[in-house]
Amino acid sequence: MLVLSYPPLLLLALASSASAALHHMFTGNFRGVATLHAVEFDDEAVTLRVTNEFPSHGAHSWITFDQNKKNLYALYLTATNISSYTVIDHETLRTVGRNGATVFALQSPEPPYCVYSFGIRGGCGGVFAIDCESGVLSHNIQTFPYRPDSGIHGAAFTPDNRFIYSADMSANAIFGHYVEQGTCLLNEAFRMDVEKPGSAPRHMVVNKNGKYLYVLMELTNELVVYDLQNGRESPTFHQAFPLIPEGSNNTLYWSAEVTFSPSGKYVWASARGQEGSGKVGYISAFRLDEDGHITKHLFMKPTYTIDAGTNQVSPAFWTDEWVAMADYGRGGSAGTGYVQMWKFDPVAETLTDVAKVNIDDGGCCANIVWYD
Repeated sequence: MLVLSYPPLLLLALASSASAALHHMFTGNFRGVATLHAVEFDDEAVTLRVTNEFPSHGAHSWITFDQNKKNLYALYLTATNISSYTVIDHETLRTVGRNGATVFALQSPEPPYCVYSFGIRGGCGGVFAIDCESGVLSHNIQTFPYRPDSGIHGAAFTPDNRFIYSADMSANAIFGHYVEQGTCLLNEAFRMDVEKPGSAPRHMVVNKNGKYLYVLMELTNELVVYDLQNGRESPTFHQAFPLIPEGSNNTLYWSAEVTFSPSGKYVWASARGQEGSGKVGYISAFRLDEDGHITKHLFMKPTYTIDAGTNQVSPAFWTDEWVAMADYGRGGSAGTGYVQMWKFDPVAETLTDVAKVNIDDGGCCANIVWYD
């Protein structure tokens, strides 16, 4: 048997070469210009660059992939449509069509892969079938009611995909719906008022064991954790953490996003300065134990845009190391949209900004989805 021996430095170089790669993502414009952007991240050179731009149906405040990343679904703040784009490759999209009315959407992770849409106005949501072969949105199979004053801005599945929570930002409430297996249809299970008046629940996530629901409150600028262990229909308050510095005026900020790291060991959250506030935003990370209980608020780092529009956090899906952020400048930062990369050190549990690419077309950037 032939045994090969390599010097340690060569082994290190080979390992580095194997792990280094170009990664790609898409982002949309939050306002104004109807454009989608393809962005490339080099994790060896630690650089970002725009590789392509596409005309879109409108300014998309939220974009999301289907389960196979063959289609991009795109939503609006100002139009009553959900758009479909076919993903040709990491930097090419093809327009397909429009359907429905929504500001946020998510797809079921299991067959028949229906798409659920949620409206910021109108008091209802929709369930859409997709074409089995192409993944393109096909037709509406259910319109389900909330309340006349409801405005849903975010939603999340439980790990078994049999239940959906949704955040009613307008009516300061949380809803729960049962998901009918095989049909995708929703049946309301409960509606619950949020404890603090004027909290405005915006986005939410459920941890991988289904024990906790994490809800980002836009106007009280908190991350609130609910315990689900007494039943998914009965969320009970568990923990709350501020997303802006102690003593800050809540009316000068509005919080933006909550999401998990791919390992499930951390949860990320962000806050923005309100338009005209003259304030920057913040990005926070929280350490979780195995059950999902938050054991430590690791840091609250300032971001760079004054009067930010988005401050959307998007961790890479294969490592805790890279965390992308998109932002849209308003007021004193008008036109200063960008995609930024942060590097997280899981040993020291620290965060460093390492790369940035400006996209100053007056409308970028909303949220980010990682392609590879």
